[in-house]
Amino acid sequence: SEAGERAQRRDMLTEVKLLVAYCKRKGALVLSERSDPEFDRDRLQLVFNETASDLRSIGVDCAAVVNLDGELPSAVVSVLYDADRRENGQIPMNCPTRGTQESFPFTCCEAMAFGDYAWNHADRDWLRARLPGLNHTLLGFDAHFRPDGLLGATPGWNFVDWVAGWKNGVPPDGDGDRPNAEINLECLHAYLSAAIAEEAVGDAALGAYWRARADALRGAIRRAFWCPERALFASDVSRTAFSQHAQALALLADVLLPDDAARCFSALVANSPDAPLADVSGPKGDAGSARSGAPSVPAPERGPTLAAASIYFRHYVFATYFKFRRPDLFFSGLDFWRNCLDWHCSTILEVPDTDSRSDCHGWGSHPLWHLHAGVAGVRSAAPFYERVLVDPQPGPLRRIRCSTPTPRGDVELDLRFDGAGGVEGSVALPPGLSGSFRWAGSETPLVPGRNAVSRFAR
Repeated sequence: SEAGERAQRRDMLTEVKLLVAYCKRKGALVLSERSDPEFDRDRLQLVFNETASDLRSIGVDCAAVVNLDGELPSAVVSVLYDADRRENGQIPMNCPTRGTQESFPFTCCEAMAFGDYAWNHADRDWLRARLPGLNHTLLGFDAHFRPDGLLGATPGWNFVDWVAGWKNGVPPDGDGDRPNAEINLECLHAYLSAAIAEEAVGDAALGAYWRARADALRGAIRRAFWCPERALFASDVSRTAFSQHAQALALLADVLLPDDAARCFSALVANSPDAPLADVSGPKGDAGSARSGAPSVPAPERGPTLAAASIYFRHYVFATYFKFRRPDLFFSGLDFWRNCLDWHCSTILEVPDTDSRSDCHGWGSHPLWHLHAGVAGVRSAAPFYERVLVDPQPGPLRRIRCSTPTPRGDVELDLRFDGAGGVEGSVALPPGLSGSFRWAGSETPLVPGRNAVSRFAR
């Protein structure tokens, strides 16, 4: 009817006005902050991503791309590691912005990045200049330790992951005076990162100091949270809650001796929400995994399901799978990313649900890292990437062709696997980079240039 058409046009006009007002507001925010020295490409991209996401929520199909000529100067990047640090050493979650949202676990994660940088980048001077700030941050943690050697109440929003049953992403006891395993384990990883970074720049004394702090915290974590009867770490000192998060962080930080670590990994797999129905304990998927000496123990009986890691925290779960040489679990754990394709997402959601509050979150991109560092097995073997280790775990794949960027140049693989323990192909290293190729428990030297690889099961 004519009245219905008028109402429809009026509704459309109202929507257009709202869109225009919204875009003008966003544009005004961008223009008003353009003179801010902390205003950079990432903040601009964030503004545009939010705009596009909001428009898509009302049926406007669009995307946002920001392309700036030239790289950001290192001084701008350094602001994120220096000027954003507060007097207590904490790192705001939302820098660079005018507001401040403090988070102890986030600060631990930023500290964890320094050890990764020391082995995966080549700018020794840049790292050395950041380490006084790192030490400031970690020494600030001391104010939150209890007499039993564990962290108690920690400042800010103690977000660890979006987990069903964890209020606002905070794990059990994460907002009180009682210790929580996940937060203490993240602190342990921060200490280990500091040790790696200090050793990389040649400060053996500070490296030894942070390793000693890590050893002391390992012992306190074992005493408080390890449940030998279940072969699992509890999240709380009452030992009533358990998560994938605690198991992955503990196993990656070598909190347990090898036999108990093998039991814990087996229990992690058996009690995970996506646990396979059988054969959860032993390495499988390729001879390079199965013959490498990875422990194999009887599969434990299943207990209560562990709280499941969501998108970003599965990075640590995947890293644990590769540490224990179970690439099959990585491949079977990619269902969420496959679902994103079914949901017609062009970017990765923040929360594993179609009602995610953000549909463009970089923290979901880590499978790309694991494809290179885990499946292809191209990893730094020395500080500042002075050597490389190629240790493929192909799982069900029968061929890997990839080019992995490193600060020394690209490492190129072209490998075929016969499924019976054999591998054949080539590994090409850039000039000046040497390393080794690991397969079936033994290593072969690699030199700059093309290296032929031919290893077959006996």
